[in-house]
Amino acid sequence: MSNSRPISILLAAVWLMAATVQSAHAEQPQGPSVQPPRSEFFSYELREDAEAGAIINSQYFKSIRSRTTEDGVCAVRLFAPYAFGDRNVFFRSEGGTGAYELFVNDRSAGGAHDTQTASEVYISPYLVDGLNDIRIEAREPSADQVAVELMYDEPMMVMGGNCHIFSQPKVYIEDFDIRTSPDSTTKHGLLDLHIVVRNSSRADQSLIVGFDIYDPKGKLKTYDLRELEMTPGDRDTIRFHNIVYSTAKYLWSAETPNLYALTMYIKQHGTVTEYVPWAVGWGTTTYTPRTLKDSGVLMRNDAPVELRPVEFMPKYNVPIEEQVRLLKRKGFNAIVLTMPAQIALYRACDRVGMYVIDCPAICADPRGGNRSRHGGTVLNDPTYLNEVLYRTLAMQRRTRNHSCVVAWSLAAGGGNGYNLYKSYELLHSLDTLRPVVYRHAEGEWNNDLELPQPEILE
Repeated sequence: MSNSRPISILLAAVWLMAATVQSAHAEQPQGPSVQPPRSEFFSYELREDAEAGAIINSQYFKSIRSRTTEDGVCAVRLFAPYAFGDRNVFFRSEGGTGAYELFVNDRSAGGAHDTQTASEVYISPYLVDGLNDIRIEAREPSADQVAVELMYDEPMMVMGGNCHIFSQPKVYIEDFDIRTSPDSTTKHGLLDLHIVVRNSSRADQSLIVGFDIYDPKGKLKTYDLRELEMTPGDRDTIRFHNIVYSTAKYLWSAETPNLYALTMYIKQHGTVTEYVPWAVGWGTTTYTPRTLKDSGVLMRNDAPVELRPVEFMPKYNVPIEEQVRLLKRKGFNAIVLTMPAQIALYRACDRVGMYVIDCPAICADPRGGNRSRHGGTVLNDPTYLNEVLYRTLAMQRRTRNHSCVVAWSLAAGGGNGYNLYKSYELLHSLDTLRPVVYRHAEGEWNNDLELPQPEILE
């Protein structure tokens, strides 16, 4: 899995530039009111559910299923059990919803404007015991949003994506970074795991943060834990560095999609309060950069990868893993995205063995302006820089821990320019191993590899 740094000053600065746009609140309640971009994962109260990926069994997970009215409003009633009161409750939309504002019991809790990237809104302060009215209202996009994302030229249906409500304990795993690499012998592996823990309670907390990892055959390879004392509102990053033996037998690639089962957890007062599982594909993705003489080479586990790409966006009413397996049978080994996909696609590609070139929700119009003039086009106009950087950051933070993601794309299109120079630098500051690619770089420096032209499936 590629390198991914823990939350840095740079990441925080980019988030703050646009957080009020992506998920603004009229008030700032206690707790994680506006969530910075983070990995998209589920939290479980039972280990057997975590191992099975059975989030639907959790009393703290509520899928939202409701029709959207003609004026772009979706209304549902949520029964919040008493236990929700001692947990952090979030609304999540997995893209395709358009710009929206979320109301809980007629109070605005936040919202999002990116039409495709998953968004998350903290709703605990607005819930009451028992029945709650949840209302999602479509919003007209701003001129900036339309400029950066051409595909969004009118309000989309609010329930176009996968929306749900989930919760985590007051002391919880907020995020994590995973890096796997070979040791000096190349027979064994090194696991670098950074777990970000937050205490959103009003009291000091004593806890244990731990993990264990099993190989693809179900054998326990290693485990570790740390004791931690946290004050109210504290956030800390626990860093593990462990050797895992015999990883060379089970490396991950599109040809051999071996997955290790990693489970992170928090334990308090002798009881595990949260499990967070993750499928880990062992190995690294690197590249040799393009030059004037060659197009560069993508490397997986130090072996060159011959990409056979397809431009593809799954149909979400059909099992996604079946769609990915069909692509493999047709001879493809890489999916080129032109917008963020729902997280189910990345998980399926991890399991089946399919490389992914991920892409933020950026597709501007390169026409109607002068590319040679500073500000002459959308992607060369600093007016839109914050919008471009936030969408880029949201993409990278969301899928960085997936083995299938082997490269970052700057945009689906829109020419080149200053804003994409800056997003290129941002991506390389956050991930030093994966290449950053852009098919419309026009021969400029912010493109690490010349990818084969993908086939486009209707």
